[in-house]
Amino acid sequence: MVEPAQNFTRILLVEGQDDKHVISNICRKAPASFSVDQSDYIISVNLIQQGTSFLISERGNFFQVREAIEDEILGSGREAVGILVDADSDLKKRWDEVREAFPDYIRVPSSPQPDGIIIETAGWPRTGIWVMPNNADVGELEDFVLQMMPANDSIWPLSQSYIDNISMAERKFSPDKTDKAKLYAWLATRREPSRMGAAINANGLETTGPLCQSFVSWLTRLFG
Repeated sequence: MVEPAQNFTRILLVEGQDDKHVISNICRKAPASFSVDQSDYIISVNLIQQGTSFLISERGNFFQVREAIEDEILGSGREAVGILVDADSDLKKRWDEVREAFPDYIRVPSSPQPDGIIIETAGWPRTGIWVMPNNADVGELEDFVLQMMPANDSIWPLSQSYIDNISMAERKFSPDKTDKAKLYAWLATRREPSRMGAAINANGLETTGPLCQSFVSWLTRLFG
């Protein structure tokens, strides 16, 4: 579902519900910088010191995010547009696909940057791009979340072992989804087995690591 964006001058385009809820719960854990308002269809995040807010807009998949880029940049009153996508199995291909979706008058760098891209173009909204997990490697949202796993978590080694001990013939997932399977095996052991965002909110995952803090900084620079 595409959320209504008319009342927001700043918008973050994401692929799916998991992206939306992971980001909103990361922001909940940064109370000095953010507050989060949530309804059935809309999650908006307020930057407390700057007095601004942005809408997290779930589009369904990468291709729908790509299709929305130019329209959102041209949106009436738009001040900032963020694009968050997964690298999946080919970072360069994904980056080029995003670049090609931008209007010609906004120059997008030829490659991503470790701390996320912020583009300032006179007369147009500030735009930002973050490619999960870290703007440098192949992967997806789950690979970003894995970096939030506490170093001393006692269940994580057991979750890894459980997946590793499933024979290749019996696995229903492709080899590049192995780490994702291990993460969901860990999520299944939570008090209330649930999504990644809920595990963040319940303090099962840490938001203080360098990658997560780099992402929070990118959000603040983009929407502040």
